[in-house]
Amino acid sequence: MQAKRVNPHYQALAILSRRDHAVHEIKQKLKRKGFTAEQIKTTVARLKQQRLLDDAKFARLFIESSLLAKPAGPRLLAAKLKQKGVGEAIIAAALEQAFPPGREAELARAAAAAWRRTHSPPARGGVRGGGSSAGRANHNQRLWRFLISRGFSTEVISTAVST
Repeated sequence: MQAKRVNPHYQALAILSRRDHAVHEIKQKLKRKGFTAEQIKTTVARLKQQRLLDDAKFARLFIESSLLAKPAGPRLLAAKLKQKGVGEAIIAAALEQAFPPGREAELARAAAAAWRRTHSPPARGGVRGGGSSAGRANHNQRLWRFLISRGFSTEVISTAVST
């Protein structure tokens, strides 16, 4: 048996023991550790056979844990999964499962409410007594930018900002 340091399967198991990874991530990490393409291919096939490496499962768990941490839209989650090397079809299936009708709007409202708690709107009347409408418009623009950065669609943002 190979020593633990030069055994790609052992190294992959050590990586997976900390958290789930996408296939692409495991390949990249093993490559950085100096393993050959053939060793990586064999290791990945073995991990898939053992059901320790599965992009569909990884995508579902990633979305779940991300949504538990903070509200996010499907666009942001899709971009993060794509960055991790998950395939388009797998991403689409995982997002469809995670976002039944109305879930995105619910999360957008929660994100908007959280943002509003920490960003107070401008006072009405103000010192000069006339600039408050511009201040409220700027406040709403900042909320829009925040929700867009969280990956929500413009239709959902429109309803979340107006409520």
